[in-house]
Amino acid sequence: MEMFSYKTAFLIAQQKRPFTEGEAIRKLTLRNFCEVFEGEPFAKKITEAVDDATLSNNTMTRRLQCLAADLKEQILEDFRNSPWTALAVDESTDITSQPQLLIFGRFLKESSVAEELLACISLETTTRGEDIFSAIDKFFTENNLEWSKVTECSMDGAPSMMGKNIGLRGILSRKHPHIKTNHCIIHRQSLASKDMSQSFSDVMQVVIATVNYVKAKDLNSRMFKQLCIAENCNHHTLLMHTAVRWLSLGKTLERVFLLRSELASFLQDRDHKNANCFRDPHFLARLALLTDVFEHVNKLNTELQGKGKWVFDLQCAVKAFVSKLTIL
Repeated sequence: MEMFSYKTAFLIAQQKRPFTEGEAIRKLTLRNFCEVFEGEPFAKKITEAVDDATLSNNTMTRRLQCLAADLKEQILEDFRNSPWTALAVDESTDITSQPQLLIFGRFLKESSVAEELLACISLETTTRGEDIFSAIDKFFTENNLEWSKVTECSMDGAPSMMGKNIGLRGILSRKHPHIKTNHCIIHRQSLASKDMSQSFSDVMQVVIATVNYVKAKDLNSRMFKQLCIAENCNHHTLLMHTAVRWLSLGKTLERVFLLRSELASFLQDRDHKNANCFRDPHFLARLALLTDVFEHVNKLNTELQGKGKWVFDLQCAVKAFVSKLTIL
């Protein structure tokens, strides 16, 4: 029954369900299943086996810890055995304000190229370039990984990463000069999309201010929702834009453009300063163009993501996007 508990723990983790479901739901479901065969010769044996299975919260935790440790060792072993490796490093802050350093590895596995998450390391204090390098170097030392096999390291554009003197890029160039460093293509694409002319920047400011006005107060959100329902709109709420969520800007613009008439009425009833903007044809034309452009930006960003992407594919996608802009 030990193998049964391991497989159950794996399924729970794979479906991203709480560990308590092992005992509370899955075991009860198996008992109900056994009742269907009540009276059959094998029913008693199956029932006893289900009752003997341990699927408690603590058991699921231990099983998953064992599975995670074994999986980690398999990945690291493949990484060690690869003649050449490459890294992708990203540092971000989670919802608890704790900096997290993610290390991804690309390496040869048998006759194919594999990509795996090697580590997620919490940075307890500062997030300077030397802190990031120390965390990576410590991880390499603890797991017997070799810097000599690393040929390239990709990172985001933060100063602690790309700084040529005290950033991770500068430290790597001094300590391991054979490693090539580059700025993540997806991050560069996101930064480029933020650079727009003043007229379009003004449109963005109006859109963000309007969304914040509607979403900031629950009463405004409810009133706007009822207005959209009365107008038989396909959507009843606006979407917030968050800077760290790169795709949110395009989705926010699309939703505002679809609900532009309702927003004009809603803002005019409250004498809001942006009410006239949503009745101005010149403003709406710029808003429509921005919505269309960022729809393509989101498609490009999504196309750049995922496993098995080569730099040639990414460059082709970016060049194709630039060609589309000339048509717009």
